[in-house]
Amino acid sequence: MRKDRPSRSAVQVSQVLILVALEERYAPLFPPELTEPTRELLTEAGALNPWRMKLIRSARYRRFSEWVARLVSPGHLLYIALRKRVVGDEAVEAVEQGADQILVVGAGMDSLALRVARKFPHVACVELDHPASQRAKRKAVEAAGAVPENLHFVPADLAEVSLAEALSGCPAFRPGSRTFTVAEGLTMFLPEPAVHALFDGVHGVTGPGSRFLFTYMLRDQDGEIILGESPWMMALAAKVMGEPIRWAIHPEDVPAFIEPHGYRLAGGPGPGDRFDLRSRYLEPAGLGDDPLGTLENISLAERLDK
Repeated sequence: MRKDRPSRSAVQVSQVLILVALEERYAPLFPPELTEPTRELLTEAGALNPWRMKLIRSARYRRFSEWVARLVSPGHLLYIALRKRVVGDEAVEAVEQGADQILVVGAGMDSLALRVARKFPHVACVELDHPASQRAKRKAVEAAGAVPENLHFVPADLAEVSLAEALSGCPAFRPGSRTFTVAEGLTMFLPEPAVHALFDGVHGVTGPGSRFLFTYMLRDQDGEIILGESPWMMALAAKVMGEPIRWAIHPEDVPAFIEPHGYRLAGGPGPGDRFDLRSRYLEPAGLGDDPLGTLENISLAERLDK
């Protein structure tokens, strides 16, 4: 992304949630407590003005959007929306199981920290993001209503400062606490050394029992990044947005990748796994045969403690 403007992909991903939730068949999968805060933030940020909202309410526009997405990966929009759902569900579960701190790295216009802060006033919810993205996000949160006292913003470019250095400027963040960390839709835009630094950084500022939920794009058996049915289209879109895809990993290599950083794989991917979105959400809703995107995986890393 450019240093002087918010991440365009982050805004678009949040818009996808609103778009998919308007589909009658999928609406029950996305409760208002998930979609409404996101809609509020996008509206206040100017990314979902009345004209834009009228457009995405159009069935014709939604069919066109799905057709475009199908050229890349059938069911990709549904996958993105369900990714938002599962991250929120996992965050709530983590708090209910004892996490007293939420850290969201690269939040964009996602409403996760805001939702958790409203639901659990005793939990410190910290967002760390690039200053350009966070300026727009913070203004949107403030415009949407009272900012929860337990919601905190940390502007930082992790290409310039370490995670620990960035968080040292946030008195509300408690290093060593049981923390649920989220890096959703982030690692693919980082060079591999930065991904290693991210895992080291998260491990260094969190305590026993902490978990780290992250998403990643996939490599095939030849080591090439999987960009869907039309790789040129995916690559071009990322380049135009100024956010080229830099990192991906084969699922079988994830455990070995995270272990040196002090983590073990606690979930994802695999049939019937907690991050198998088809079995978790679609099949119980009678939608098990619907196409679902396959360009990314969601995994949960559990901190190894002696």
